[in-house]
Amino acid sequence: MWLDQVFEEAKQINDDNIYDDPDIPYDIPVPVLGYNSAHFDMIFVLPYLTNSNWRITSYLGDFSHIKRVTVKHKISGVSIQLLDAILFITKESLKQFAIDFGDGGKDGNKGVFPYDAINTDNYKEVLEKKILFSQEDFNNKLRDEQISDDDYKLYLEDSKNFNNRCDYLQYYNELDTTIMIKPIDRLIEMNFSNGIDMFNYVSMASCANSI
Repeated sequence: MWLDQVFEEAKQINDDNIYDDPDIPYDIPVPVLGYNSAHFDMIFVLPYLTNSNWRITSYLGDFSHIKRVTVKHKISGVSIQLLDAILFITKESLKQFAIDFGDGGKDGNKGVFPYDAINTDNYKEVLEKKILFSQEDFNNKLRDEQISDDDYKLYLEDSKNFNNRCDYLQYYNELDTTIMIKPIDRLIEMNFSNGIDMFNYVSMASCANSI
């Protein structure tokens, strides 16, 4: 299960951060960040957060807006804290977040994917194909939006590295994670420069009030 791997990584982080004095317990939850996840994504994650191996120990928010959830592993004692990064900034898209807080490198590129070309009925057939998506596949008829020539050229360049559409989709999903790394690091550093560990607070406003 994916959460097993999250706890394995969290255990390694805890081991790396443990105090030199073994008599001082280290019990700080490891933050696990999503982006704009407090509303929609967390609803799908919640059912997996309580079982025979781990349990929810604290919960902040309501069902429609889950700000923070702390989950503790029953055997290792390691805790993780699921957070939405957007709580610590003004609301904006992930792409804009990468522009505002990133360094402009290629790992700040979110990539593109033709969501409208896939549905629950055809996804297997569509993703198994080895031919490239057409430029028209990226157009959103409902919102009357079209992909730019530059963005489609970016897709063509990236897709050369993959055997089929499914492999490209995995790469695209990973971009949603890697694009956050440098902006999150910069946000953490900005708060540390003001003597604040932002993960001890619940929002940008509460961080600002502590300065």
